[in-house]
Amino acid sequence: SNVIYDDSGTIEWTADNDGTTKPSTAASSATSTAGNVSVKGETKDPECGKRQDYKSSKKEFASNIDKEKFERDHMSSGASLIKNAMDKASKVKIKMTMCLIDDILNSATTVMMPLDDHKKTRTFRSNNNEAQIREDAKNLKVAKEKDAEHLKKQLEEEKKKPQSKKRDDCIKKILDTLNSDEFKKHDPQDKVDEMLKKHNPRDSKTGKKNPDYKKCKRKMSDRWKKFLNKYKD
Repeated sequence: SNVIYDDSGTIEWTADNDGTTKPSTAASSATSTAGNVSVKGETKDPECGKRQDYKSSKKEFASNIDKEKFERDHMSSGASLIKNAMDKASKVKIKMTMCLIDDILNSATTVMMPLDDHKKTRTFRSNNNEAQIREDAKNLKVAKEKDAEHLKKQLEEEKKKPQSKKRDDCIKKILDTLNSDEFKKHDPQDKVDEMLKKHNPRDSKTGKKNPDYKKCKRKMSDRWKKFLNKYKD
């Protein structure tokens, strides 16, 4: 499995091919509770429908102990983000490293939701096939909009049926996020481009050394090696 690290190199999460996560083997060996992994500082309960970058949300995700399972959905999918980065990196000769992949996934926008809602999305696990990944990678903002519309349709249908107040509130919060101007204006391409610039040894325009560049010392995981080989064209 691909392992996502925090800044200190601590194992935090394993990433599925769409950018979704589950506790790493190392973390889950310490406890049988999903999401209960080592995170420094205080944690708080996951907030249904909350939009934030993947890394910032991990404290909420980690506090999800003996409660309803929550996950963070990348919109657009993690796989489409990495494929998009691969295509752009190849044109300017930036090496796809584990550090670059981690930074792209960790800085990307996610929406917090119950696992059952995540399963309804068009990019959840096996729902995200190769053809869809390749198409989504061509325009990340359009892909994000497709993701949102697909989930909104599912939730709007569910709203028509009787729900508990807790569930009704959760659905409303997710829909409010997906319908917000902030979410609609967000373009996932911006963060991908920012991370590519960060991991370019030289400024693509001036050719001068990039002062923010640091050589990646992390080993590429087998999962991402396979992904890069599969989607390299």
